[in-house]
Amino acid sequence: MIWLDLIEARVDSAEPAVVTDDGVWTWRELLARSGGGVEFLDSIGAPAGHPVVALLTSRPMSFALTIGAAASDRALAPLGPRLTVSELVPCVEALPGEVIVTEAEFEALAREVAARTGRRVAVLPDLPASGWRRDATIGADRPAAILHTSGTTGIPKAVAYTEGRLVARVKVNSQLVDLGPGAV
Repeated sequence: MIWLDLIEARVDSAEPAVVTDDGVWTWRELLARSGGGVEFLDSIGAPAGHPVVALLTSRPMSFALTIGAAASDRALAPLGPRLTVSELVPCVEALPGEVIVTEAEFEALAREVAARTGRRVAVLPDLPASGWRRDATIGADRPAAILHTSGTTGIPKAVAYTEGRLVARVKVNSQLVDLGPGAV
């Protein structure tokens, strides 16, 4: 079992998946929009098998893109758009890939980082609800997301959260905090 299996099991669920001050997205809507995320990544030429750097905040579109990226073997590498150019450049340079995805309000920052790292910039649109899509060949060893940690050195380091490791983490965390149906 991989993390995407846990996600896919909810493809027809009307239960809440993302709750914000602006409203609620069901699992059905989140996963339909994650299909829009796959289409967006296809349209900007983000190659499968490479991470996609993303300057995003915690918005529903960001969650949909994260799932769509993992489902198409293009793990999202989210970075805080409140970081400085000098903090972002080493993180971006250390990752393979061609594009930086950003929210519109951080486009100027993304363009400056892209100019220093040889990347292109793509602004994340409102993702259409195009249906759940998943690359069935993704295994437990593939990254679901790339996170950054400074660990003991204080220097940011990319850490791949693999599908297998993430499914184990989700199971443990959901038991520790008693997450289950209706626990929103």
